[in-house]
Amino acid sequence: MTELRSRAFVVIRVVLGILLLAEAALKIYGWSVSTIPPVGWFSTPSVQAAAIGWEILLGLWLLSGVALVGSWLAAIATFVLLSGISGYLGWIGQATCDCFGATIQASPWLAFAVDLAALLMLLSVCPSIPEESMEEREKARRETAAARAKCLNNLKQIGLAF
Repeated sequence: MTELRSRAFVVIRVVLGILLLAEAALKIYGWSVSTIPPVGWFSTPSVQAAAIGWEILLGLWLLSGVALVGSWLAAIATFVLLSGISGYLGWIGQATCDCFGATIQASPWLAFAVDLAALLMLLSVCPSIPEESMEEREKARRETAAARAKCLNNLKQIGLAF
């Protein structure tokens, strides 16, 4: 079962990485029009640029396969935030959200459904940590504790510690 979940996570992280990069590209393409409809602070250029930058960074991170647990947690937090924003825009009656760039006019409810589906996929799998990695961490933790104890002992011997 663990092998199946591990493979599923690989597929999900690659699909979501490509989705995030595609969204960022579409937003950049429609930048001169508007990446987010003029609703409060969502429409400010700095928020738009930060959103695009984060989508690119997270998309590349997910595709890279580096720090799997960190990218998984960041993706969960991101899709919670994105679903909250698109749900809010749908709730207040916004006709389109430009969540997929200004060139694709999509309902906020469609974006909410996509974000929620991504979140459910992420929550259904969890990256596995290789056993050697856990053993190496424990070894490093023991070595660090021993080095701290030795340092504290040396400081006590010269009278600098209590």
